Amino acid sequence: MTAFTWGASHNGWTGKGKVGKISCLEDQVQKIEVGPKHSAIVTDEGDLYVWGDAQYGKLGLGVGCSKTVETPTKVPFFAKHGIKVKDVVLEANHTIVLDTEGRVYTFGRGSYFSNFFLKLLFSKYVALGHPDSQNV
Repeated sequence: MTAFTWGASHNGWTGKGKVGKISCLEDQVQKIEVGPKHSAIVTDEGDLYVWGDAQYGKLGLGVGCSKTVETPTKVPFFAKHGIKVKDVVLEANHTIVLDTEGRVYTFGRGSYFSNFFLKLLFSKYVALGHPDSQNV
């Protein structure tokens, strides 16, 4: 399958309304997922590529990466650990990944609240399913 994209630059695509072919992954796309602020592709080989708003670490490229990633970039964690991705779901501030073994991975914004006091009061309400509200 060949993937095409278009839209505003907040999704990482700067085609300014023009349709663009994602040629770096031509004929490798198994699934494409588009979220409010970032996008992802799962390849036939089980690799995960992401692009768009990198805030909170939601691209899986590290919490310190906060710029916009404009081209599909392979998430190194999965390849490094020999993990094959089966599916991906995107939300505004986090990403959820299912691997071929049925394990679930989450990364991005760890809390629903940005206000310090609200975080303190509602720390048990975490977005990623991890035991704390840190961005990971």
